[in-house]
Amino acid sequence: MDSEDWLQSEIARLHASADSEEVIDDIETLLLQTDTFSYVFQLRTRLAILYQRQQNYELAINQYNILIDLKEHSPGSYYNRGITYYAMSDFERARADFEKAVELDWEEDFSYYYNLGMVCRVLNDTARALYCFDTAIRLRENDALTYYQRARVHIMMDNEDAALTDLNTTIELEPEDYIFYERALLYARREQYELAIQDCSSAIALNDSRAAYYHERGYYYDQLKLFEQSMPDYHKAIELRPSWSPPYNNRGNLYLKDEQYEKAIQDYNKAIEFNDQKPLYYHNRGFTYQKIGQWILAAQDYHRCLELEPDRAQIYYNMMEYHIERGEYKWALQVCRQLIENDPDDSEHYIKMALILWELKRYEEMKPFLQHIMDTDPDHAEAYNMMGLAQYRQGNLEEALMHYNRAIELAPTTELYFRNRSLVYKTMRKPIEAAQDRLTADRLKRYRHLRPVPDDTK
Repeated sequence: MDSEDWLQSEIARLHASADSEEVIDDIETLLLQTDTFSYVFQLRTRLAILYQRQQNYELAINQYNILIDLKEHSPGSYYNRGITYYAMSDFERARADFEKAVELDWEEDFSYYYNLGMVCRVLNDTARALYCFDTAIRLRENDALTYYQRARVHIMMDNEDAALTDLNTTIELEPEDYIFYERALLYARREQYELAIQDCSSAIALNDSRAAYYHERGYYYDQLKLFEQSMPDYHKAIELRPSWSPPYNNRGNLYLKDEQYEKAIQDYNKAIEFNDQKPLYYHNRGFTYQKIGQWILAAQDYHRCLELEPDRAQIYYNMMEYHIERGEYKWALQVCRQLIENDPDDSEHYIKMALILWELKRYEEMKPFLQHIMDTDPDHAEAYNMMGLAQYRQGNLEEALMHYNRAIELAPTTELYFRNRSLVYKTMRKPIEAAQDRLTADRLKRYRHLRPVPDDTK
């Protein structure tokens, strides 16, 4: 056997050999024994792939750099270097190499477009990613994974119908559990919870070891108020993944709904133990403490929640209620101001501000907040009622009467509005009108507990 035949035989043997340090040593030895371009290129390609498989990425990159210097128009070398950069999470360089491979490959390789689409998706270049997956599907029309990845891009672009079509095709080609789960997430996004539950059930039938499948199905049962079905799913999710926080939080919510406050707190404790950076968990535990009157513990959780999420409107509302409950109206006023600043479009915040100012007897300051409501929501009866209160306390009887009239016009079955107007009539020395309003208020109070019932008479 001459030297060239021996070298070809050795290269073939190394290509067939399992990856090992011995193979690396043999390749390096052979590289010292030949400068024939084709042999050098084969050996360095094998060496680069071997380093890549061993996750010695820097050494693999060095070899691909040499290969590109040897043959700068080789799309495979750029593609493989791109794969290595992708494994290193260096997505910009991976993209550049995949783009170069696509540019050089006149035959259009499916893998080049698929992986370029993947890296463009990671880099949020959805238009380019979509083009690449479209091309990959044209080149290999029955590849289920490509439809799945294109569906993910459509979801990023809010093309829900297109995403659903791709997920349906993926399931037809390859009905894997994670595809059913992904489609369930899409159905849930569209608030089609029954379909989402069906897909989670299909995912569980194919793979019953994933906690996320049970957790999501439990949450969808929650959305349909099927709490008895959601509880077992949360139990199962916790059993499968006992250190995962979301099922504890959601199960705690069920216990809270069922007024099992101690169990709820125990679950929120667990959720916080496994993820102490989630403001929602502190909010929920704080609200539970508030429900059982443990205001100090509630306040501690609310403050921690605000540290993690300063703009969380619901926390300010709960803190405001905390201070109102304790009669700390000046503190409640500060919190309510922050609440309005964070969420200036909710009229109920302005009503709360007016109520707090009422307790502080700052009647003139109530008016701008109530006027804001009446300007933005002319049918808000309570705003007119409270404006009537403020005007009455300031002795502006005609203005008070005008606002009470409007409140009663908007809500003619509200007992309180008639009682308030009767006081105005009494102060205005109109005893007949005052007596009529008191009688109406008494009648409304007497019958307000009744509810309409069907009349079965013929």
